Amino acid sequence: MGLASLLMGIATGLCFYLFSATWKGAVFHHRWHWFSIQTGATTLQFSVGIYLDHITSLMLCLITCIGWLIYLYSIPFMQKERGLLRYFAFLSLFIVTMVGLTLADNLLVLFIFWELVGFTSYLLIGFWYQRESDAQASKKAFLINKLGDIGLLVGLLILWSELGSFDLLRLQALASTLHDFQSHRWMTVAGLCLLGGIIAKSAQFPLFNWLPSAMVAPTPVSALIHAATMVAAGVYLLTRIAVLLPTAVHLLVAFIGSSTAFMGAYAAVTQYNIKQVLAYATISQLGYMVMAMGVGAYSAGLFHLTTHAFFKACLFLCVGAVTFFMRQQCNEKVDVQDMRSMGGLRKEMPLVFGAYLVAALALVGLPFFSGFLSKKAILTWALAWAQAHAHTHNYLFYLVPLLGFATSFLTVVYIGRQGILVFMGESRWQSKQAERKASHHKYKMPFLMQTSIVILALLSLGIFYNLQSLDFTYSWLLKSLEKAINIVPSSTPSGVMPTPTTQKIVSISLSIIIFIGFVLIATRFKLLTHKLSVIQSKPLASFEKLSLYGWYLDRAVYFMARSVFSFSKLIAKFDQKVVNGLIHIGGRSYVGGGNMVAWFDRKLVDGMVHLTASVLARMGAMSRSLQDGNLQGYILWTLVSVLLLLLVSFLTATPNLLLKSF
Repeated sequence: MGLASLLMGIATGLCFYLFSATWKGAVFHHRWHWFSIQTGATTLQFSVGIYLDHITSLMLCLITCIGWLIYLYSIPFMQKERGLLRYFAFLSLFIVTMVGLTLADNLLVLFIFWELVGFTSYLLIGFWYQRESDAQASKKAFLINKLGDIGLLVGLLILWSELGSFDLLRLQALASTLHDFQSHRWMTVAGLCLLGGIIAKSAQFPLFNWLPSAMVAPTPVSALIHAATMVAAGVYLLTRIAVLLPTAVHLLVAFIGSSTAFMGAYAAVTQYNIKQVLAYATISQLGYMVMAMGVGAYSAGLFHLTTHAFFKACLFLCVGAVTFFMRQQCNEKVDVQDMRSMGGLRKEMPLVFGAYLVAALALVGLPFFSGFLSKKAILTWALAWAQAHAHTHNYLFYLVPLLGFATSFLTVVYIGRQGILVFMGESRWQSKQAERKASHHKYKMPFLMQTSIVILALLSLGIFYNLQSLDFTYSWLLKSLEKAINIVPSSTPSGVMPTPTTQKIVSISLSIIIFIGFVLIATRFKLLTHKLSVIQSKPLASFEKLSLYGWYLDRAVYFMARSVFSFSKLIAKFDQKVVNGLIHIGGRSYVGGGNMVAWFDRKLVDGMVHLTASVLARMGAMSRSLQDGNLQGYILWTLVSVLLLLLVSFLTATPNLLLKSF
């Protein structure tokens, strides 16, 4: 554990060195020959290479930095768990596969690491595989991701058949030189197939229901792969292939992202499991990133990926510290992840409460925090994108920024609700702890856990990204990304750029929405001063059930699975009763015909053969009897023969004599 953490710290330092080098304009690209395929007179060459630019170095810093902090956090958090070495081995393997995915310079190698990321996440989600729920959740995540990966593979094959290359730089060059590229129907099909893989990996509608189930994994795993790295792989791939996507696919990406952002935020509002709230929050924020890619705000999407990685990892680690505390202080009957069993923890865990507050304010997008900068950039681009399309009198495009603003409001509601349930009010977990001693000492969190949480909280502050007072200007990171990413989005009309007026409108709107959300959540949760039984007995309305059950996606998947199983059983019965029945009838007919032919062959054909043989045998026996060496016998047979000859001669001559007499 110590050696792994040390090596990860060294890797983090090296990645930040590469970050500083590439941010000055350096690009590193090296390629090796991999293998060749001979097809007739043509030889297909495949290579494997490393491509390091601004985007790659940024992703490497996120993966290694957050991975290192997760390593440090996991040492005390997982020290009493069985299989600790297996845990760190799986964690290291996951980080290696993510690094390989990020450094790949062609889609074939990227797809290989893409699959390995899915496999290692399956191992980490099912770390406690002895539990049935964990095993089922890991299989669910694996299968849903494989469903999207089938589309991704088909898309790659179409790209190869149409363009003859997997190399990212060559594909981008071809996309910029071919005039009919965007209108090619096969490129639209390829774009939709590639989008399927991205939707599954980055938990977008309708394939996001695996992410809440994956929260059964250890909390550090959730912080790493479900907040900062694995789910961001789809957004990273979308950035790399954005130039290959036609206009129709870009529009679909924008609407899917905005819909997912709203649906995830709405589902988080009524959850009571502390990790489920953050799972749906992750889905919502990933929707923001995908929406940004759809409207052409690639730099803003990557910027939000960066800020989200830090404040969401901080939130997960704070939640992990809370459950760590609850496991130590409460008896086994208490559900340590049920927020209704908590309350008043700000007094027990002031440092965690402070870090949680900073990360939560960054999540809602309050000014002076990192989330405000990235959210403002995305919503500004989305509003400018909708205004640019409004000249066609198609106001449906305004739905994208409208859903984005609605998501911001719901974000305040669900994260404020979680903070109040966990940290504010009176401690409800005391009433469930019958074995608690009166001489309870104040809880002290392990130093390594404190260190990871504090660093991530500091990285969630807006000042780290160069926020200049109340000017609300872009950060240095966003400016650098805008200069580094030279992608002309096909879905954005030419000349569309966010104006200062649009930026001010978005900034003011975000501030008003956040203020209204805080007022609403503060007045709504006066109920928390009541007893736990009062909170649990409140009936749920239909719209609350829609949120609590995650838009019933699990039930929809279950219904489709049952439908498929029922249809499969119907097909099996049809095969068994009809197809197999016809086959059995045909078989019986063939058997009956064969029996008849066998009887004919045995009774008639073989009978004639046997009769002939018997007659000949008897004739042979009779002939042998004539040659027995007895002289009297020979004389007798000679006499008989002469008499027969005379008889025959007489019989043949008599008709002739009679005829002459007449």
